[in-house]
Amino acid sequence: MDEAVQNPKPKRERKAKAELDSRTFKDGAIYLFRRADYVKPTWFCRVKVPGAKGYVSCSTKTIDEHAAYKFADDLFHKSLVKVHNGQDLNSKPVVTALDEYVAHLARSDSRKANIESKRQFSERMKLFFKAMRLKDINTKVIYDFLDWLRETSRRKALSANSIHRYNS
Repeated sequence: MDEAVQNPKPKRERKAKAELDSRTFKDGAIYLFRRADYVKPTWFCRVKVPGAKGYVSCSTKTIDEHAAYKFADDLFHKSLVKVHNGQDLNSKPVVTALDEYVAHLARSDSRKANIESKRQFSERMKLFFKAMRLKDINTKVIYDFLDWLRETSRRKALSANSIHRYNS
């Protein structure tokens, strides 16, 4: 075989994440661990919810084991309720979804002015929704977003044209 046809980049070995300490609770549904490569021994958690696909992993942001367990247990119960109600545990960031929407518009809509106004509105939305995920958006968040739009506008109110442009 030709050398160029084979894998051009050698695969790097992944560095093992050394764990300093770990605990398992609720028959493995909650897994708490501390990583050895961190300066501050913060507890992380991995939660497996029955009926959900995959795990929910995050930092507990604490060095206290009992507070970390409380955080992980609360996360487990909140995730259990979400799965029971049919919600998604791991959803896309809003910013990613907005970028995909604008890219879709650019492919499907021939009116440049329409695409540009949607892109500009998308950039404003990104400022508000920066760290949120799609699963976190509810009616209250939409009301907060509309209030934020009013507060950040020049006249502290949305004109009829702005509302029409945002809804079109």
